[in-house]
Amino acid sequence: MIETLSKGDAMSTSILHRSRAATLLCLLAALFLLLCAGQAMAYPASTTADLNMRSGPGTQYRVIATIPRGGRVEVINCSRGWCDLIWSGRRGYASARFLSRAVAPGTRGGVPPRVGGSFEIIIPFPGIQPPPRYRPAPPHRDWRHERPRRAECTERGLRRFLGERAARHTVARARERSRARSVRVVRPGDFITRDYRHDRLTIEVDRRHRIVDLRCY
Repeated sequence: MIETLSKGDAMSTSILHRSRAATLLCLLAALFLLLCAGQAMAYPASTTADLNMRSGPGTQYRVIATIPRGGRVEVINCSRGWCDLIWSGRRGYASARFLSRAVAPGTRGGVPPRVGGSFEIIIPFPGIQPPPRYRPAPPHRDWRHERPRRAECTERGLRRFLGERAARHTVARARERSRARSVRVVRPGDFITRDYRHDRLTIEVDRRHRIVDLRCY
């Protein structure tokens, strides 16, 4: 009889230990689900200005960090204009007015698309620029039509210089008037070449150095 009671006590103790272990496992599983649910509710956001992160939901709490404009944060919960968030490994509160939720492009109503039963959130990395778009090559240009036109001497309006002394400023004005590229002054008895040049002004003078003829050649 004593041996039977001992075996029964051992079985009761084993069942009690098993029930306690099962209860502990259930509690751990529930705690894990709660933590996962809390993490699933968090969402990424970015700051639209330099934002103070405070130790509590209000301006009366001290500033523990300053989040730069465009900083990426993880928002846990928002209430009465203040959000509980995490930035750079630190947790605090910031004004919800200066937070912009970052969701995938092409979403509707601010809800990211579902991929494989979960939310997919796309956040562009700062400093990475999209590749430039293809630009077609400019059309072929015929540079022959864009060459500068050759300078040509014209005798129009040069008779006004007849009789004037071929001083330096007079020769310069005659050249400017004729639009010639070069000019030469020929005195009586000078030997000159008879090659024709369409951009050269030839000024002939007498022995008193007065202009008697102006021609383009």
